[in-house]
Amino acid sequence: MNTNEFEERRKRWNEQEASKVKGKISLRAFLVLARGYLYGDVDKPLEALTDKELRKIYGLGINTLAEIRCVIPAPAQKGAG
Repeated sequence: MNTNEFEERRKRWNEQEASKVKGKISLRAFLVLARGYLYGDVDKPLEALTDKELRKIYGLGINTLAEIRCVIPAPAQKGAG
């Protein structure tokens, strides 16, 4: 990953995604999400990430997922409603 790409990811995390969960989830869960955005392959908004996509982030287990889902609900399934 080059420096420009990392800076773009950092800027996106800080400006768009971090504010959605900051202070609402544990520091550990916050840092796991940050790692997914900065070093992983996460590039969608939190609201658009499925449980399966979130679980691909290293260190994000079922308890962390449940904590995140208390703040950011899972996206609606296609065909529901």
